[in-house]
Amino acid sequence: MSTDQLFVNAPNPEDFAGFLIWQLSNKWEKYVNQQLKEFNTSQGECFHLISILQLSARLREVTQVDIARVTGGSMMNTSKILKSLEKKQWVTRKTASDPRAKKVEITEAGIAIAKDTAMVLGKANEAFFGENHTKELIAVLQEINQNHS
Repeated sequence: MSTDQLFVNAPNPEDFAGFLIWQLSNKWEKYVNQQLKEFNTSQGECFHLISILQLSARLREVTQVDIARVTGGSMMNTSKILKSLEKKQWVTRKTASDPRAKKVEITEAGIAIAKDTAMVLGKANEAFFGENHTKELIAVLQEINQNHS
């Protein structure tokens, strides 16, 4: 079978929202990680720290399951990121009241990094997406995200 025959019915990936979101996500991650280099952290770690801060304000005990649920990540990825945050001494993990879960607490150093990097993330967001369409884009993405929760 020739290559021409294989791609006759293949759609253009750029006509798919999912492809564009994936492509943009890769560009965004690369851009943000460049901005965060001076903090020795990544966007994934920052969003986990910020999520832990927000959860800590609402819950008596924050677990890895809570964090995975809020971030939308897998348990495996959440555990991997938390392990990295623990090595940096930005969080601690202890056995929670449920022995199957790990209780996660953010340290003072973690709080400081979360605050500093949140500012960087905000500026990066404006620079990357621009001011004109950011609110509209966020509204559309929130609606789609809510529809698939």
